[in-house]
Amino acid sequence: SILLAFFIGKYASNKKWFFVPLSSLASSVVFFLVTNFAVWAFFDWYPHTWAGLITNFTLALPFFRNTLLGDVFYTGVLFGAYELALYLAAKRSAKQATVQI
Repeated sequence: SILLAFFIGKYASNKKWFFVPLSSLASSVVFFLVTNFAVWAFFDWYPHTWAGLITNFTLALPFFRNTLLGDVFYTGVLFGAYELALYLAAKRSAKQATVQI
């Protein structure tokens, strides 16, 4: 799931700004699906039936909500801080250029 999230981010890296939050959401969904399917497939916590798979995903939904909220929040903070740093650096550079002239 981490490798898939990497490729989702790699695809979105040269796209428009709105791909960043969409990539965050897509990565969260991929992580939820892959890890919960692995729990169902490789552990005996749930019966290996369709009903067991549905139960597994249903019981994992509260954790998925927290994952989504955390991913969206930290994506906003990290990418927002990066864009703010770029803005402040450009502003400082422009200010220094006018002082030297």
